[in-house]
Amino acid sequence: MTSLTTFPKTTLQQSSLLGRLILNHETTEEIGHVKEFWLDTTIHQVMAVVSESGLLGRTKQFLRWEQVEAIGEDSLLVSLTLEASEETPQGSELVIGHELWTDDGNKAGTITDYCLDLQTGAVVAYLFHSNGWQGLTDGVYVLLPEAVLSTGTKRLIAKADQVKAAEQFSAGLKDKLNQVTEYLKKDLARTRQDITALKESGQSTAAQVKEKTQQATAHVQTTVSDIAEQAHGVTQQVVDRAQSTLTDAGDRIQHTAHDVATQVQEKTKTAQTKSEKNSTSPTKETERSEANPLDDI
Repeated sequence: MTSLTTFPKTTLQQSSLLGRLILNHETTEEIGHVKEFWLDTTIHQVMAVVSESGLLGRTKQFLRWEQVEAIGEDSLLVSLTLEASEETPQGSELVIGHELWTDDGNKAGTITDYCLDLQTGAVVAYLFHSNGWQGLTDGVYVLLPEAVLSTGTKRLIAKADQVKAAEQFSAGLKDKLNQVTEYLKKDLARTRQDITALKESGQSTAAQVKEKTQQATAHVQTTVSDIAEQAHGVTQQVVDRAQSTLTDAGDRIQHTAHDVATQVQEKTKTAQTKSEKNSTSPTKETERSEANPLDDI
């Protein structure tokens, strides 16, 4: 399986730059945020970065790649000594969302992303989501620029043999969601076991139950976030559905914690009341009052 570590260190997925702040290198003023990139697909090179700003991002500017002076983790620094344009660069394509077809007339998938060299703006590899053609299972695959034969406004045609031999870039949507689901099942089962063990030990308190469930929820959130981040190359749907699953699981854990804590408090109060009333009663009653208040939870 191919990953970003396979490419030069200066390589980054186009999608990871979207939304990043754009600053004027000369004045330090904010210009906007990255909306998209336009390519010259004949040479596989970024021609322009689209900056959006203003109310609901209505103001758009096309910044030529030559104007980009630096790309950091937090922003792009650009020079405005060259005037920005409001028109799409001639001969450029957006590419993202283009259908991928082979030169033998078959639809193989959809272009979902690409990896580019931050120093030169050159496309190192296109990433496409397979539709199952020729046994390519669900997932994102790598298509090298030299495999591309032609590009239009909606489609990209590539050499069939290179599409068939494409290496997988990341696991598919189903695989990622299955990872999330299986993890949540196991983690919730462990949490229930721990809470049961606390009750059976006779040493559980509302504070202990609350602490345990908070730890479980935090652990689930960290793991799901990691899985969702790995899935970024596949589709934003993974992130959204993973977060939705996390929310549901967290609600269930918190609900369980509340119920157990309430029962602990009620049983403890009942035991204390019985103990006070039966302080002068026979030994059997005293023994009953000292019994574990959590037995019935």
